Amino acid sequence: MTTPPLHTTLPATLAQASNPLIVQDPPALPRGPLLERALLENPWPLLLLLLAGAFASWYILNQRGQLRRANIVALALAVLGAGVFVLARAVETPREAVASRTRALVDAVARADIPAAREILTPDAVMYWWVNPDGLPFDLILDRIESDFSTGGRYRVAEHTVLAVQASLESPAAARVQVKVRVTAADSQFPVISWWRLDYVRDGNAWRVDALQPIAITGIPNASGR
Repeated sequence: MTTPPLHTTLPATLAQASNPLIVQDPPALPRGPLLERALLENPWPLLLLLLAGAFASWYILNQRGQLRRANIVALALAVLGAGVFVLARAVETPREAVASRTRALVDAVARADIPAAREILTPDAVMYWWVNPDGLPFDLILDRIESDFSTGGRYRVAEHTVLAVQASLESPAAARVQVKVRVTAADSQFPVISWWRLDYVRDGNAWRVDALQPIAITGIPNASGR
């Protein structure tokens, strides 16, 4: 095996050692009740357990010559697993709802989709960041989205990905989200990674963002300015 010259490997090694793309993760939000998460938000481990139990019980009882009982137990576990799956698909928890709205807002900002962003934000929404630590009001948030991310904008997005979403229900009418996003501008080959906090309020049957602020952005100290 040929070893590449030192002058070609050293810059990459140094770049990895001082990776500017790394941002400090904030403390995780509370994950919510275990039963709700297991039944509704992430039922796959329970489904796999029930299916494995159905197979194992059928095999063991069948080996003992109890075929009728094996079929009954296996069928009951399989039906229970199907019920869990249907329930999880039919019910959207508040945490799932705000997580979905958060992904939609990220997409709307990246595409400079003003109508979509306007529908997700409340008219009283405020964004706190280092440029406006006292808060940027709703109309100016939309203006910045359009001027910065539309075609010809300063930060037009070439690629964006939601890397993580954490959601916590603060009360029946309020929720908090922390979202980690990677964005690459059209005129840059380097992505920017950031964590954002979004505060939601329930508006009728919908959840809408009432306040938002960056928690951490690569290359920017004290991104929220507060």
